[in-house]
Amino acid sequence: MLFEPISLCGMEVPNRFVRSATHEWMAEPDGTPTERIGDLYEELAKNDVGLIIAGYAYVNPKGKSDHLQQGIYDDRFIEPYKKIVDRVHKYNSKIVMQVAHGGRQTMISSEAPYALAPSAVTEKTMGMTPEEMSEKEVLETIEDFANAVRRGKEAGFDAVQLHCAHGFLLSNFISPHTNRRKDRWGGSTEKRTQVILDIINRAREMIGDDYPIMVKLNATDGFPEGTKNVLDAPESIKIAKIFAESG
Repeated sequence: MLFEPISLCGMEVPNRFVRSATHEWMAEPDGTPTERIGDLYEELAKNDVGLIIAGYAYVNPKGKSDHLQQGIYDDRFIEPYKKIVDRVHKYNSKIVMQVAHGGRQTMISSEAPYALAPSAVTEKTMGMTPEEMSEKEVLETIEDFANAVRRGKEAGFDAVQLHCAHGFLLSNFISPHTNRRKDRWGGSTEKRTQVILDIINRAREMIGDDYPIMVKLNATDGFPEGTKNVLDAPESIKIAKIFAESG
């Protein structure tokens, strides 16, 4: 089975080997992808990794979560990514762009003097309490993600993956522990998932219905035992089905 092709969201992948996204610390300080990143992905493609998911790219400078992280917050990134994609497509591999916003795990800087999250729940690992996002900030972030998807398509990526896991912003919305909002983006499972559906719908308006949009989703929050109102596997399955129904 490992060497057999598989169809994912209409994308034909030549085998079952997947390089999941990691942070390479190889971008320029402003997020511009470098030739070194292209070297890495081309090496994976040359050695028959069927699906390569690129390291997480931040959709807004206020959502950068680490040094030398890739960015996708401006159209000027399209051309350098296109060069990397072309290197991968010399072989039989598919390459996917992963897009993210740091949320509670945003790296504090002059561009991001504070972290944004659905609710002001302290991130105990970093000892930081984020600012609760206003409705305007949520809507702007939806637009940031949708434009990131558009840029990924224009750069030639075979699909774009929304990072909805590991404590970043979109997983903050999904989790009942970190999302305590009372508006249309908080409360029930469906409401906590709504912001991601809004991103998908807005992206579809920009790029059409035939381009694959994927989601990275963890099955549990990973908070210490005893933490109240956390995401568990049964609810994650429910959320995955909501995403699947949305295409």
